Amino acid sequence: MDSTPNEKVTATHTPGPWSFTGEHFKHDGSAIIMSPATPGSKKDKFVACALDFNRFDRDAEVEANARLIASAPDLLSELKDALTTLNQLLVWEYVGAVHFPDNSVGPQIREQFKQAAAVVERAEGRQS
Repeated sequence: MDSTPNEKVTATHTPGPWSFTGEHFKHDGSAIIMSPATPGSKKDKFVACALDFNRFDRDAEVEANARLIASAPDLLSELKDALTTLNQLLVWEYVGAVHFPDNSVGPQIREQFKQAAAVVERAEGRQS
């Protein structure tokens, strides 16, 4: 694929689920994150690794980072589902089908919606 320096290249992430199996690369101790084999493939797919630049004294932190990275597709999916629910709640509030007894709840939900939507945009490469 040819692209100019200013052209934005978009790609999608490797579909989940991802997992950290507890395996580490021998040469640097980095934790391996894998995706299950796809139809027609016999091997799991390497997705990413978490490492600490040869600092073996923080293995627990590296493994915690690997678990967080491995959960990224699930977190993104759940956040998108939550945004759908929040959006529906805000629509119901707008048309009067829902009334929040405390006037601070509506603005708080709107702000959380905006922040969550920005996170999804960053994750999907739609925000610069």
